[in-house]
Amino acid sequence: MGNSSKDFRNMRTILNELPTVVPFIGESRTAMGNEAAKDIASELRRRLDTQDEVRMIFAAAPSQSEMLQALISAPGIDWTRVTAFHMDEYLDLPADAPQRFGLWLRRHLFDYLPFKQIHLKNSLSLFQWTMQHSWLKSPSILHVAG
Repeated sequence: MGNSSKDFRNMRTILNELPTVVPFIGESRTAMGNEAAKDIASELRRRLDTQDEVRMIFAAAPSQSEMLQALISAPGIDWTRVTAFHMDEYLDLPADAPQRFGLWLRRHLFDYLPFKQIHLKNSLSLFQWTMQHSWLKSPSILHVAG
């Protein structure tokens, strides 16, 4: 895993280079989900135009439902070039527990699109998991969270 304080500084550098978020105020959850999906789809298409593949980390929560539903139907995305991860997981739940975030994402996203690969996490924190998978520290990851 390497020097964890150095790894943390590297992650902070990557986070500091991210673009500024512009808030959107919608009249409904559906409107906000559609707008977020439009922005995500646009960025994903842009990256797929310049990269062979894209890695995405998805948050799992009912607050994401409208955005994920709209993203599933977004046109012009080659999902076979997208590797998906989910952001976090409960600690100490059995792999088949219905409360697991990975299972929620499978039911609301992963089962609907032909991803190149889907990586479901175990109970490690995102930071621990990222440190174990050093290639995840790449700035080429598109992180989808609300």
